[in-house]
Amino acid sequence: MKRVIIIGLGTIAHHHLAALRAVEGVEIVGLCDVRPEAAAQPEFAHYVFDTHLERLIGRVHPDTAIILTPPQSHRAIAEQCMHLGLHAVIEKPLEDCERDVEYLLQPQVAKHWTPVYHSICGPEVQWWLKHMSDVSMESIRIAFSDPYATKKGHIHLAKRVLGGTWIDSGVNALALVALLAPIKDMRNAQAAHFTDPDSGLYYQSDFMARCGRTEVEIAIRWNENINHKETLIRANGKTYRLNHSAQSVECDGEILFQDNSCERLTAQYTAFYQHFPNLTLTMVQTKEIYKILFQNL
Repeated sequence: MKRVIIIGLGTIAHHHLAALRAVEGVEIVGLCDVRPEAAAQPEFAHYVFDTHLERLIGRVHPDTAIILTPPQSHRAIAEQCMHLGLHAVIEKPLEDCERDVEYLLQPQVAKHWTPVYHSICGPEVQWWLKHMSDVSMESIRIAFSDPYATKKGHIHLAKRVLGGTWIDSGVNALALVALLAPIKDMRNAQAAHFTDPDSGLYYQSDFMARCGRTEVEIAIRWNENINHKETLIRANGKTYRLNHSAQSVECDGEILFQDNSCERLTAQYTAFYQHFPNLTLTMVQTKEIYKILFQNL
């Protein structure tokens, strides 16, 4: 990954852009979005921009494309990149359709792209893996809340393209589970979703299962209009709190680690690109994540 283009200039593109700028040896050579007005933002204005992907590729000759468009467009763009000789980095979720995910996961296709699960790249998660990976975990409780609701509690119009709580945030939560526990051994899964009557999408999701001997719970909230991410791990008779929002680890209230020198999402994507392609999951784990995701819709 040396010459990079970014496809899709929505909210998350700002974090990817900041992260890529911090990585030595990577050059952002172009930006693409179907909306001409997207390039007018000051942060994007001095890059080569085009509304047509193939034309942009012909102008700047990249080797990697970062796909940040809405999930329902990921397969088509990844296919186009593959045929044009580019490796693709695909923002989660891969797609919102099981058939399209199955296509992307075919071995002859999957070798042409790398998935991004930013939840596993935070400094607090990496600290846990380095210092606490050998603990016997009794339970993992993941709580992700995003401020995606209107004042009336409905999913904001601009966030509906994400597909709702389970499709968008469920992938990130399951990726974290896969990193911490043997997700291939997951059993007794139960899911409850609550639908936003305005958009028809899930705005609250609750999931329970077991991974081997570890109890797993996932709670995702968009309707409460708050922004907070944390994981509680019960191990060796103690409660550890991975506060993803504060990028810290606590044990029974005592802070063991903290690094909030950089905004959370930018820190996660910076780590992803700095260690590319190491901070990701295997294709076997990715297949398990999407199998669980679609089985529990």
